Amino acid sequence: MADSIASFVTDNVLKCIKDEAELLIGLDDQVKSLKDQLEVIDAILVRSERARLRHHGPIEVLMGQLRDIACDAEDTIDTYSAKECIRNERSLIGSIIDWPREQWSKHEVAKKIEDISGRIDRIKRDLDSSGINLNQALQPPSFQGQPQQKRRRVEENEVVGFDDESNTITRRLLRRQGENHHLTVVSIVGMGGMGKTTLAKKVYNDLEVKKHFEQGCAWAHVSQDYSHKQLLLVILKAFKRLTIEEMKMEEEEIGELLLQCLKGKRVLFTTRVEHVAREADPTPHRLKFLSPDESWELLKKKVFGGEKCNKLWEESGRKISKKCGGLPLAIVVLGGVLFYKWTKTFDQWSKAVDCVSSILSERPKDCKEILKYSYDDLPLHQLRVCYLYFAAFPEDFEIPTKRLIRLWVAEGLVQVPPRSYETSEQVAEHYLDELIDRSLVEAVKRRSNGGVKTCKIHDLLRDLCIDEAQKQKFIIQYQERGIDEQLISIIPRRLAGKSNLLRYIYLKCSSKPLRSILCFIHRELVHGINTNLTSFCNNLQLLRVLDLEGIIVDTLPDEIGKLFHLRYLSLGITTLTKLPDSICNLRNLQTLVVKSKSIHSIPSGIWKLKKLRHVYLQGQTLLSPPTSTMDNESSLVDLQTLSTICPSSCTEEIFAQMPNLIKLGVEGDLQSKLESLAKSRDKLQQLKSLKLKRDLTSAPVIMLPRKFPENLTKISLHNTELEADPLQQLGQLKQLQILKLMEQSYVGYTLSFNSEDFERLLVLQLMNFYDHEFKLEMEEGALPSLERLVIHNCHSLQRVPDELWDLTTLEIINLWEPSGPVRSVILQKENEIKQRCKIEMFPPETH
Repeated sequence: MADSIASFVTDNVLKCIKDEAELLIGLDDQVKSLKDQLEVIDAILVRSERARLRHHGPIEVLMGQLRDIACDAEDTIDTYSAKECIRNERSLIGSIIDWPREQWSKHEVAKKIEDISGRIDRIKRDLDSSGINLNQALQPPSFQGQPQQKRRRVEENEVVGFDDESNTITRRLLRRQGENHHLTVVSIVGMGGMGKTTLAKKVYNDLEVKKHFEQGCAWAHVSQDYSHKQLLLVILKAFKRLTIEEMKMEEEEIGELLLQCLKGKRVLFTTRVEHVAREADPTPHRLKFLSPDESWELLKKKVFGGEKCNKLWEESGRKISKKCGGLPLAIVVLGGVLFYKWTKTFDQWSKAVDCVSSILSERPKDCKEILKYSYDDLPLHQLRVCYLYFAAFPEDFEIPTKRLIRLWVAEGLVQVPPRSYETSEQVAEHYLDELIDRSLVEAVKRRSNGGVKTCKIHDLLRDLCIDEAQKQKFIIQYQERGIDEQLISIIPRRLAGKSNLLRYIYLKCSSKPLRSILCFIHRELVHGINTNLTSFCNNLQLLRVLDLEGIIVDTLPDEIGKLFHLRYLSLGITTLTKLPDSICNLRNLQTLVVKSKSIHSIPSGIWKLKKLRHVYLQGQTLLSPPTSTMDNESSLVDLQTLSTICPSSCTEEIFAQMPNLIKLGVEGDLQSKLESLAKSRDKLQQLKSLKLKRDLTSAPVIMLPRKFPENLTKISLHNTELEADPLQQLGQLKQLQILKLMEQSYVGYTLSFNSEDFERLLVLQLMNFYDHEFKLEMEEGALPSLERLVIHNCHSLQRVPDELWDLTTLEIINLWEPSGPVRSVILQKENEIKQRCKIEMFPPETH
């Protein structure tokens, strides 16, 4: 819906007028007039949903016109405020010389604002003459609040109708081959949304399959735009460790090597095209549509979960499940809509079903119509725009949620409700949770605390996002085969694509008002883009997002400081050894990501960037303290994430400038500087997550700090080589929920859990101790809240006490290459433990 984008832009302009008021001095009357007009637009847009349905054609045209006006207003204000910021940095003499140009600039802005006001007035007159009564047509929508906090997930093992299909595929994969040692291929064929990938993943994760193929399994995505060589390498890496020479081999040579590795193996692949399947598998497995009973069962699980559904409700529910034509994707997406409309009364259930039925009555069994309706049903325009942002990501791309959420915030897509104490990031997490609950987004990986780590979107839903984003002039996805030139000429605001996108922008869009550039890794990483970057900084001064994840950045030009509006800068993989001082001119910067271990310090002017929220660096980065010329107020009050800095930067003076820091990473010579962290604990009252990593060239850590920030909920230790049991100190952290002991963090013999400590610990991870011999001990009643136990690559772990396996709170035990004693105990207690929790072990035991 066009009103989503127009509302988003209008909200951003109003916020900009408020935030940059000091730069708009001298245009008071014009800015007030524009603000009043934009508030009129916003009022129309917020209440436009019912009008759109009642006057579809006229209102759609209206939304398009209002969107264009809002975008022009945004460009006008942003361009002027950027110029004014530069002028304010000039000397007195420079300002005097530039005064005539400044007055002319104000005159030009005033003319543009008058033109915008005139366009809005004409729209109002057109509405009156067309007979549309805004007071009646633009009624308030039924939902005005924030996303509802309803939580219900249909996990993969809850899908319906795949048991027989899964058994058939599994039998074919495990069938004995006799003397035949050739490669066996099994294919799954079906239209988009049938559940091919879900079925394949169900078979792939089956314990019997894992046991049979104990030498290894590989999973690879093949997008429409892929590299044969990279695909072959991804599969090959699952079976052997590749040398540098093998990585550089030609495609045909890699194919031959892979073929040798796959002799006697099985390949399971999915496709929508039957003749493709038949090329490798004479008898492809054709997925069937769900039966009416299976369709209702899946819809019921999505909407009602484990709650009971009576016959009266079932009757109407079955009617609507039939409209999905047995297509699983359509059913779960439609179930997500009903899940949010249903309020546990039959009257509300009937209304929800009738509402959806009326929308779909004209085109029953049309999957695209169902998917489009699920998008239209999203309750907030912010939520719709956040969903359209998925159009920026490549097909089958597994999106880190932290990256997604920080992009949403930087783009201004997230709106914190009045009188809310939540951060923009927390509100964004609610947005993502709702999109997942509605089955519009898939949670691929989850964090140890249950949060979403990565997510992705089904290709049919991605097609919907791309279509809507282009229609609403929001995002264009650049493909190697090119872009519709007509689209580029209309909407040069956000461009996303692979690494060759930058050259296209350099050649075609250097004069456009681009707001965002997002690059993703594709085939070979690209070097030597300094010329392009310099051009961007000189010509694309309205940029808010510059995400170069798919680019190797060799040089960052001084001109980067000209990007006044830049809020998100990610340099991805970089060979940089220094950041230019001009980066400290980016007064609106919120997120800075620099993946270079060669950068050893941050420019001292970093304290001027008062809107910084997240700083991600690699290695041991020195952060200089603020200078004496700074005011006494905290400089970086919005900073939430700082990772990683060297231990010598962990001082009271520095941490006093960031009172709301939530996540901190420290790497370097920990032994000599850890006490300074202890002294700073009073300055870190909001700190929740702490990562400590020792530089392997420095001395081992003898003892942890006497005191840690008391509100820590997560702590990770890496390579500390502690000889003394650290659990006595760490157990004093009463709020601790996640404890990770990683990579030789402990080199003693016994880790002991006392009954009075770790009362709230939910997750315990022991990882990569390899051949270090040690054991676990625990008192009765210890770890009363533990839900997840993770032990990876602890090959010489001698003992895990029975009390740990017997914890009734445990939900998941995850073991990777467990030691002999641990594997033996697990196999003895397997049946007993499985009645209480899930066991994940690799490699699985073969009988």
